[in-house]
Amino acid sequence: MCTACPCILLQLCIAAGATVRTTIDLPDDLLKQAKICAVQRGLTLRDLVAAGLRAELTRTNPTPLVGPRLPALSLPADAPVLRMSPAQISQALHLEEATSDAARIG
Repeated sequence: MCTACPCILLQLCIAAGATVRTTIDLPDDLLKQAKICAVQRGLTLRDLVAAGLRAELTRTNPTPLVGPRLPALSLPADAPVLRMSPAQISQALHLEEATSDAARIG
């Protein structure tokens, strides 16, 4: 067995065009869809995943991996929203929306 640093060994394998085993966690439904798609296309799951990664990595206008940046807000230090949990904020927004809808309806 090779005792070289795993990083160096990985770099050598990649440079030689060798494949590297890795493990990824996928949602069950996505994995099922991928397996079905691979069978329908006459591919192995490995080849389907590799093709998808290559396509994503070579896109000219890649989709951002993070959502749009939200505007920064300046709030007073004692603003009530700063003491609210995300669930409380969501509840308040839903209540405000329902109140607004009720007022609009009449």
